[in-house]
Amino acid sequence: MTSGVVWDGGVVSTTGIGGTDGGCPQEAWGGNGGTGFERIPDGPVACERRGNAMADRAAGGVAVLFGGHDGDYRRQDTWEWDGSNWTLRTSATSPSRRRASSMFFDPKLGKMWMQKLARHPNVYVKMSAFKNYGDRRAPYRDLIPLVQFTVDAFGPERLMWGSDNPYQLMNGNNYPDCVALIREQVDSLSKSERIQIMRGTAEQLLF
Repeated sequence: MTSGVVWDGGVVSTTGIGGTDGGCPQEAWGGNGGTGFERIPDGPVACERRGNAMADRAAGGVAVLFGGHDGDYRRQDTWEWDGSNWTLRTSATSPSRRRASSMFFDPKLGKMWMQKLARHPNVYVKMSAFKNYGDRRAPYRDLIPLVQFTVDAFGPERLMWGSDNPYQLMNGNNYPDCVALIREQVDSLSKSERIQIMRGTAEQLLF
């Protein structure tokens, strides 16, 4: 089952929460700055769950966790991890109880967003019109976190690059920059994943 892993915003480190070993473990692990992991000391902790959503809030290096399943019920609680401690947060409004959802931080708006569409296997995403988002100018590197989030949520087999024809050729925009974002700019994508997004998914789905 799923667990949550995020970059802590400061050093080469990750914080992993939950998952399953036949149940819902009450444990958290963090990167030790090298290639290994170490157990985060027990205390007030946002564990005993699986299928939770988790993302890092770039400002302040804080990771945010929401929901999940504790083995009996879907959860609706929100926790923050500051690199040393877990803190339970309350809000006047909150998403409904859920598990197997995803969450990401929008640096432009300074807000967390959650999406559930990835839970449905017949939902595909067309990745196009990069000129309309973020800074709205090539080489679109500010969109790399959003591309990576979408890849993590849906997987490359449910993503396809789109031409946005003819609008991509208007107002000084071009295709080479639009193609390069997927083929060259997102370093975390493997060669096979780039090919899948650029043509493989469309071939499988449409032809």
